[in-house]
Amino acid sequence: MDMPRRFVRVGLLAAAPVVGLGAPTAVGLGAATLQEVAPEVPAAEQPTGERYFDADGVRIRYLDRGSGEPVVLLHGFSLSAEMNWGPTGLLASIPREFRLIAVDLRGHGRSGKPSGPESYGRELMNDVVRLLDHLGIEQATLVGYSMGGAIALKLLTEQPERIRAAVLGGSGWRPPGTPPPAFLLGWVDGLDAVAEGSGSVTEVLWRPGWPDPTPEMRAGLDANDAGALAAVLRSLGELPVSEEALRQSEVPVLAVVGEEDFVLPEVEALRAVRPDVSVVMLPGSNHATALFDPGLEAAVLRFLRGHEGRRTDPQPAGSGGSPR
Repeated sequence: MDMPRRFVRVGLLAAAPVVGLGAPTAVGLGAATLQEVAPEVPAAEQPTGERYFDADGVRIRYLDRGSGEPVVLLHGFSLSAEMNWGPTGLLASIPREFRLIAVDLRGHGRSGKPSGPESYGRELMNDVVRLLDHLGIEQATLVGYSMGGAIALKLLTEQPERIRAAVLGGSGWRPPGTPPPAFLLGWVDGLDAVAEGSGSVTEVLWRPGWPDPTPEMRAGLDANDAGALAAVLRSLGELPVSEEALRQSEVPVLAVVGEEDFVLPEVEALRAVRPDVSVVMLPGSNHATALFDPGLEAAVLRFLRGHEGRRTDPQPAGSGGSPR
């Protein structure tokens, strides 16, 4: 029996990390699909290094470029690997020194798009571990933005033995039980309406004060499966990290945030629990424009170089192994 929509919305979002739309970029989103398993893309149309793998029945698309120590990029809500990371310059700069693995998270980009909230939540985190297993990678550095940062934070506290270090861009820590912001609840209702044929994803997600979206950005956002995005939001209550787990974590972390980003209080909360976290502030940038700030790319590369060759050996969290 399905739970009433209002209960599902409030119940699962009650402790959800704040997620925000990424940057207003002209880089387009790959073709979206309503199917759980994404269709094949002709080889001639595939970007360099594009790959797919099966994540417990959901087809996940990723980019695999360069060589050296692996760096996994996790994009923000409603975006894709190219939409999120293209503007930063990291899709080009990281492969010059490291092995870049940029994922289209399930429900996004060219990856599969299951319809129910039960297919997201912890599965967003589990897919990263599945991908590392698929590639035979024992330990990697994570770079996540917004929702991708929340996934990275969850991973470094639950699977620390798999994470060398982590960069949280436009993301910090929200204590479990913190009410979700009003705009997040509005997004759920708006995406439900789009899924039923009313409005567009861009109209729902675009926030006051942001530059008008380019035609390419609008096309990319509107290519999303609104029902899948709503399911993602409803599942985020599975991702909060407890204060104890955060305090006990030893994985090196860098937080990069715009000085005008609405998640700045989350970064301050993260530092209050883990004073060892390094923070780089991007002057004049907000949650959207930070992806265009050269300081983001510079901070990430400096952090990656500083942790190259350093293996972390924390004790595995809990007694469970890797997900299927």
